[in-house]
Amino acid sequence: MRPSAASRPLDETTRRKIEAVFRGLEDGFHRQDAEVFDGHFAQDAVQVTAAGQRLSGWDAIHRYHEERLGGHARGFRVRMNVEECGLLAPDVAVAHTLQETTTPDGDVRRNSGTWTLVERDGAWWVCAVQQTNVVDLPPDWNAHGENG
Repeated sequence: MRPSAASRPLDETTRRKIEAVFRGLEDGFHRQDAEVFDGHFAQDAVQVTAAGQRLSGWDAIHRYHEERLGGHARGFRVRMNVEECGLLAPDVAVAHTLQETTTPDGDVRRNSGTWTLVERDGAWWVCAVQQTNVVDLPPDWNAHGENG
């Protein structure tokens, strides 16, 4: 029998705490405040951006977010939808998100994220995140190379 990765069902209290992390990330983004945004990342967190850049440690992640929020993303709005979330262990969760970012001129960009969070002293912290841009594909495209 194939095992399940989840250690136990996610209770409503834990789900709310984890979703609050993403609401906090949104708040930091909308304030254009990297300190608030990065307040949810562990010291040794790793982030792989949608462009494939790997950032290791809070300092590197924070520098990246300072540049993005202070320049490139100024005036953007973001929504991080937690599509799935489960516990791998009592203090380790994985969340799958669909992030929608809207530019000041109304262009919507999407990325899919896989977030690993750990609970320490009652608080949930981001320890790893992998983001991938979501692109619109032609209707006749398929994953097996038999396209168009």
